[in-house]
Amino acid sequence: MKHLPIVLACLACTPAIAQDYPTRPIRLIVPTAPGGSFDMISRLLAEEAGKSLGQTIVVENRPGANGNIGMDSVAKSDKDGYMLGNCAIGVCSVNSLFYKMPFDFERELTPVFWTTSLTNMLVVKNDGKIKTLDDFIALARSRELNYGSSGLGSAHHMSSELLSKELGIRFQHVAYRGAAPALTAVIAGEIDFMIENVSSVVGYLESGQLTGLGVTSLKRSAMAPTIPTFAEQGYKGVIVEPWFGFVAAAGTPPEIVTKLNQAFNHALQSQKIRDRFRDMDLTPEGGSPERFGAHIRAEQAKWKSTVSAAGITVK
Repeated sequence: MKHLPIVLACLACTPAIAQDYPTRPIRLIVPTAPGGSFDMISRLLAEEAGKSLGQTIVVENRPGANGNIGMDSVAKSDKDGYMLGNCAIGVCSVNSLFYKMPFDFERELTPVFWTTSLTNMLVVKNDGKIKTLDDFIALARSRELNYGSSGLGSAHHMSSELLSKELGIRFQHVAYRGAAPALTAVIAGEIDFMIENVSSVVGYLESGQLTGLGVTSLKRSAMAPTIPTFAEQGYKGVIVEPWFGFVAAAGTPPEIVTKLNQAFNHALQSQKIRDRFRDMDLTPEGGSPERFGAHIRAEQAKWKSTVSAAGITVK
């Protein structure tokens, strides 16, 4: 009991600390190598939010172990709001289904801000054999089709397994060392299909190398408005919108989480940022930490069900 006055004093000073926060630069950990959507989203929002916070937000890339290395450093950081992490569908809702995790998301991380979501598209080689989703399904019922991904638990992998579950058709998974070689394999006819980000495939649609059969979002993509959603074609369960968002160590004072959330929401209203996101086919999300947390929990449940239906066991 002799330490109780000290504890109470520390609790009492939390609002004052939050009011002064931040007094030094904030680090934002990106658990991938520089480049790509993960990195660009972080840098754009960090620069803009830093202006309203009055401190620099330094983006630091810590790739490795499918994002687990970078996110673990956030989970084990001080609970003071000076280290954030860019969380995504893989590292925060899928990895735990396949790997022994170095951190527990529920116990060690807290949602701060849902940044963006993007759209995926089912694509096949444009050789005249498959022109519509119905053609694709008919072929898939006549023989086993294979698909490419950037690896186990990737958005490409999970999207394809969700499609398998909803159609009631099994596919063969072929993992590549990245999305680019997998997409090249589709164009070459080495594999049958891939579900990839619209921004990555739209150029191949325009050049006539690929055919788009459906997008996995609730609405059509502004980048490829002629390609219908799966829901429009009768498959309402095929909804995959890969997402990104910022998290902090669990136990970070709620006043600090709120201040960060407000700064990022303000940054998201920047027309420059919204224009850049539109060019990357990213949908701005925003909202409260609670909204982001609810989305993460829903995603974790969805992918757990998908992996169970696919019968995938790795751990």
